[in-house]
Amino acid sequence: MSYSKSINIFLPTGSADGPIELEMFNWNGMVIKIPRKEVSIYNGVSLDTPGVYFLFCKDEESRESVYVGEAENLLLRLKQHIQSYNNGGEKFYWQTAVCVSGKDLNKALIKYLENFYCLQAKMSSKYALLTQKSSPQTILKRSELAAMEEFADNVNMLMGTIGYSFLDSSPGTSSEDKTYFYCKTKKGADAKGFNSENGFTVCAGSKIVEQCNSKTFRDSGYYGVLQKLLSAGIIEDYVFVKEYTFASPTAAADVVTQGYVSGNEYWVDGQGKKLKDYNI
Repeated sequence: MSYSKSINIFLPTGSADGPIELEMFNWNGMVIKIPRKEVSIYNGVSLDTPGVYFLFCKDEESRESVYVGEAENLLLRLKQHIQSYNNGGEKFYWQTAVCVSGKDLNKALIKYLENFYCLQAKMSSKYALLTQKSSPQTILKRSELAAMEEFADNVNMLMGTIGYSFLDSSPGTSSEDKTYFYCKTKKGADAKGFNSENGFTVCAGSKIVEQCNSKTFRDSGYYGVLQKLLSAGIIEDYVFVKEYTFASPTAAADVVTQGYVSGNEYWVDGQGKKLKDYNI
């Protein structure tokens, strides 16, 4: 069951382009967004504490990636990343850091969270993971796992509030409450997907049509989307190797069928009910 949440957002510099500090009522964690240019002068909430952090990057082609790490001193670690890049060691240039800390987080819990977030990033349809080696999976007690499930849910909510919603689910999240839709055609499409917060998500294992016979599709922007998915390795041998979220059901259906179709008509549930009949 979902409950309403009260989130406190503080802008230390009075600007949405500067640092953003987020807290949640009755939760002792904190999420802090810091632009790269602000790291050296940041003097807000103390970040000389342990935690996990995310470095978000975007290249010249607007492809997005993220580095996930953990540190004993978050602010010092961010400065070390900048220094490493300036010295020629670090090869990627990040624009924004998001740090996560919590009063009850110990070293074992932090390492668990780093490993969990790396796994989530690998499954993300939006970001490529830059972390080469993360902490090994930590064995926790059942009580600690339950606490980390709630912690991850809260982090996901706060990060989504500031536009970083790559954490598609938290540990143990059930898919029973999802309504799945299917797109199957005589030309070979056999895909499965669902409505998600950011659009329409096509599941891993979905198969697309192998040959495009639609000039309208080739001339559309969705053909370019298909080419990017192929070059990024999200689709291999005409099969989605990991899930991907499209902006709309029609965008998903066009790529799956390599045609110019209506997503509301082509996506149907297990009983044959069309997506359009759900009025969503």
